[in-house]
Amino acid sequence: MRKILSIVFIFVTLFILPMTIYAEGELKTDNKEIEVPDPKTIESPPSIVDTIEPIELERVTAAVEKKGQELYNLLQAGSIPYIVGGLAVSVGLLFLGIFFKKLRTLGIISIVITATGYILINFFPEIINFLLGQFQAFKNSI
Repeated sequence: MRKILSIVFIFVTLFILPMTIYAEGELKTDNKEIEVPDPKTIESPPSIVDTIEPIELERVTAAVEKKGQELYNLLQAGSIPYIVGGLAVSVGLLFLGIFFKKLRTLGIISIVITATGYILINFFPEIINFLLGQFQAFKNSI
């Protein structure tokens, strides 16, 4: 283990640190010095600034909600292969647990993780609404 850590330390010292040192000020390539400009001094062209339109918050919010709903529907569609794969891994671990006690424990843990993931995927909005309702009730009681 010590040899591996010393090799990693030597690698970082010889290859990564010099790259970061050169990247901060000047880069040297083929005996030429290249100045790295300071980002604060770079000005954007006025033509780009003039064409920026104000953001309509309602339109952006609607687009984000629509995209979020599409992604959630895609996630829910993948929940069946998720639970099938998770249960297959769990059954495999439980079968191998006949011979190895630690794999039996991992099989049971993977069943719990698979079931928790499936419940979270399919009932996430209801869970969040319940938690927010409980938080609101607690906030109103204080």
